[in-house]
Amino acid sequence: MKLRKLYMLVLLLVPAWSHAAPFAYVSSAGISVVDLATGTVVATASTGSAPFGVAVAPDGARVYITSVFCDSPRLPCNANVAVLDAATNRTIATLPAIFPGGVAVNAAGTRLYVANLFPQGSVDVFDLSSLARLASVQVGGAPAGVAIAATGGVYVANAAFDTVSVIDPATNTVVATLSVGQDPYGVAASPADARVYVANRTSNTVSVIDTLAKRVVQTIPVASFPAGIAVRPDGAEVYVTHIAGTQLVSVIDTASGTVSATIPIGGVGVSFEPTGRRAYVTNGPDYALSVIDTASRTVVDTIPIGGPGLNPHPDTFGQFIVPAPVTYRPQAAVSPVLPVPALSWPALLSTAVALVALGAFVKRRRQSGEAEPWLGRSP
Repeated sequence: MKLRKLYMLVLLLVPAWSHAAPFAYVSSAGISVVDLATGTVVATASTGSAPFGVAVAPDGARVYITSVFCDSPRLPCNANVAVLDAATNRTIATLPAIFPGGVAVNAAGTRLYVANLFPQGSVDVFDLSSLARLASVQVGGAPAGVAIAATGGVYVANAAFDTVSVIDPATNTVVATLSVGQDPYGVAASPADARVYVANRTSNTVSVIDTLAKRVVQTIPVASFPAGIAVRPDGAEVYVTHIAGTQLVSVIDTASGTVSATIPIGGVGVSFEPTGRRAYVTNGPDYALSVIDTASRTVVDTIPIGGPGLNPHPDTFGQFIVPAPVTYRPQAAVSPVLPVPALSWPALLSTAVALVALGAFVKRRRQSGEAEPWLGRSP
């Protein structure tokens, strides 16, 4: 009986361990590390001047932060990509960059993609084992957001060209260029299906891309100046932040392709924690990280962020919380199977008896030397 009670206790405790709340990495004067279980800032990491783009590795062990600061109108600027050790909240390496903005890590945690807005639109590809730059892929003008689809392609929003470049990660080449709305900025990929969503700032729309067909399949009107975007882990909803006067978050129902709700809160960055029960918005106007309950679509907490510095407003761009695992699986081709007629036991028995009788009949005719014209044979 004691063993049984102990076993039940272990079963109750295991889910609590396996669903420990992650951390959020919010750019402000540095990188504020927020424990989402307690809703408090537990550390501040120094990663470079004016940190902006953030991508958390799938295992949560490392965080990649883009930073750029120009003290003159001429390039080069003080720019890099910091590699943060999540265990110590210390920068363990810096990667070279020109004018980095958006950043993304693939699902395997082996490749990093960094969009360089200027002077020529490009995406740098880094190997995360050696931290070596593998390629620099030319895309469109002023690339901003970067996202990696569940189907594997890398999607880059080219803000100056009103396009999205699709990079094949196997060859590090652009394999498609898709026309979207005006001034595309934020990009988010669904982990549950083959969809990518793009926030078009000037046309006030969200473009929906089918990544299997590599084409835009829907354009959804939203409020003015959409910027940040994130997909709930189950793919059912998309959250879109709005800036420049429209301080709210639009909630898109992906089944109907319409805005089903709006939440009155400002900011740029938005991310879901892996269960999808909470969404977090980097609320620059209020110097805070706002917490949204996705069931009630209400703000349930406000965590103070920010302070004096080059970039005191928490306007983080990208996946600043450890991402949910990719659950999408492509449907395998199924070979056609011919139908097999159902036979009862009496039918099978009578068929067997008939075959035995036919065999005996043929044997007797052969022994007697009689012709078998029905078999195409003669004695």
